[in-house]
Amino acid sequence: MDAADFPPQDTLLSVEDEDSLADDRILISKSSGGRRKVSAALLTPPSSHAGSLSSISSAASSSATSLTASVRWAPLEAVNQAIILPNHAESVAAIEFSGFTLEVAQQIYARFLARPLIHNNPDDLLDYMKAQAYIQDGESPPRAAMSSMGLTHEVQNRILDDRFEQIRQTQSITAWVHNTITVNYETLLLLQQRFKAAAIYIRKKKKRKIRPAPKHLPAQSRTGAIRYSYRDILHRRPDHYTLYKGKAAAEMGEWILPDGTLHLNGLRTYSGGDFNLANSAYYWTLEQETADEYCQSEELWFGHDWKEFVWYSRKGRQPPARYDEFWKPSGAELIKGHLYKNSSRIITNIEQADVQTALAESNVRTIRNQSFKSTQWCLLGIDVMIRFGAEIRGKIHVDITPPLQLQIPMENTTA
Repeated sequence: MDAADFPPQDTLLSVEDEDSLADDRILISKSSGGRRKVSAALLTPPSSHAGSLSSISSAASSSATSLTASVRWAPLEAVNQAIILPNHAESVAAIEFSGFTLEVAQQIYARFLARPLIHNNPDDLLDYMKAQAYIQDGESPPRAAMSSMGLTHEVQNRILDDRFEQIRQTQSITAWVHNTITVNYETLLLLQQRFKAAAIYIRKKKKRKIRPAPKHLPAQSRTGAIRYSYRDILHRRPDHYTLYKGKAAAEMGEWILPDGTLHLNGLRTYSGGDFNLANSAYYWTLEQETADEYCQSEELWFGHDWKEFVWYSRKGRQPPARYDEFWKPSGAELIKGHLYKNSSRIITNIEQADVQTALAESNVRTIRNQSFKSTQWCLLGIDVMIRFGAEIRGKIHVDITPPLQLQIPMENTTA
């Protein structure tokens, strides 16, 4: 599910909803200043939380109609922890939750309320937040740029965390800010929907009418979908590759459908990436390889052709005919190669005549203390991804990582 599935008015709580949630210890304190204090159990994965949320998940899992993926999560200590959740998805508090200071949140909300054609305006609150969070690339140092956007110091520190410098360099500061506030806002919508679903379930349970899982529970809990263990997924097939992808839960939406079909649009990268010049693509990192690929593929490793094609792709320009196999519809379905680590602004400012000298190995992303060049697989086109989804059904493992402050060290648990 994504933000479009969560109309703000559908998540508003009645007095009866609040009473039910409070009785079940999910709501810790009722509304104050446009916010509620909520049990951090609301963040926990299916079947790991206490009370009614656990019952909901169990009911959903038992009704699963397909077997699609295994799931492992870093355990957390949520019993005595709380999160502050805005009451309304369209509010100053919701904008603050997304990453803005109170002063700037008030300004954004005022512009949103004053928007023209209020009942027919296609721009939602997130669009207004993104409009605020924009600065021309390179105009200011990153922290100064984010301060001018009105972002909180907490959000700035997360984006500028030195541990993720190589990843940050792959996009502009504006792109990372947009990604951050989008994930924060859509996470709020997801939690509000889960909160409302729990309230409805508790009330119906008390009235002893029906016990099925709420319609809008997260996809992972609705499908259950556990077929293979974590170790099975990684080791059971010697003729397969293991591919990795990291995403925020709110970005994925409802990606495992009730019948087990995979809906992977949340993994899409739009045109202009390293290897997808004209069409959408799906990028994965390869950690461990074990056998041959299953579709028509090409390779682009660091060197003359890699520099040239990545430059054309990032610029959005048609490359010479010798690269037709890399981007035309009748060409490759999969491209394997190294990752360009800097933002498009840097490479697109390079003149064509200078590409070979301006791009160096230092522009390739590395891991393992910079001793190993990172690799990526790029699946080209939606039709290829649909076929890929059918191939990996039943062979997926999902690692769910909660907020660091709520985690219990993994060595104290079993996988």
